[in-house]
Amino acid sequence: RELRVWARLQHPNILKLQGYYLDTKMTAAWFVLPFLDYGNIKRYLAEVEGTTQLALKLITDAAKGLEYLHTLEPPVCHADIKPENILISHQVTAVLADFGLALLVDQHSGLTTNSTGKVCGTIRYMSPELFPFDEEGEKEEPEQVFQTLNSDIWAFGCVVLEVLTGRIPYPHLRNDASVIQALAQRRLPANPESLDLPGDYVVTLLKRCWKPDPTSRPSASECLSILLTESDSLCAVPYMAERPEIVIKTERTWQAE
Repeated sequence: RELRVWARLQHPNILKLQGYYLDTKMTAAWFVLPFLDYGNIKRYLAEVEGTTQLALKLITDAAKGLEYLHTLEPPVCHADIKPENILISHQVTAVLADFGLALLVDQHSGLTTNSTGKVCGTIRYMSPELFPFDEEGEKEEPEQVFQTLNSDIWAFGCVVLEVLTGRIPYPHLRNDASVIQALAQRRLPANPESLDLPGDYVVTLLKRCWKPDPTSRPSASECLSILLTESDSLCAVPYMAERPEIVIKTERTWQAE
């Protein structure tokens, strides 16, 4: 499934699949991908002590990649949007990576067409509708729960939060069980109005991304439009090769035959 989805993606803000190898029994696949040694967006910004303008620029890059996925025919739901899956290229461009959970979306129903009914992802970035509870907070057991483009938008809001403030979603909750309970109570990942954010438009964007009703959240195109319109002074970012004072340590793991 990952190969089928990833192979069709062609966009500057999507990590490019350069090749693959299938074993003779067609039971396993190996992907050939670029090695982006600047790491993920959170690590990169910490290493270079990035400015708010740089952070907004990279968030906007990620929004471009997400808009591309969501406007394909059929659309693609990434299903695991988080800082660790947003990598930084040598051109200091953010690209979406890791399509292991990505799903094609039925354009009529808006639901993922090949969902198993078992939702996977990273709990802190998942939206409340993926954990159905009744009004008393008791867990419901629907036949199936579907990832949607709207659940990607909730996760994108969590990325904006973490990249701009350094706070993970639900920062005071230590384990996934506590986060799921917070989702059952329809608590937000953070209170946007209490955060030190670069503009009121970011507060509004987070509030909209975290609407409990999935259909009330903005589209990826709307998120991108807000960022492009309001962030009118995004910095021009030099290539890292032009900034020799910055050294980013990389770790590689080699596996012997």
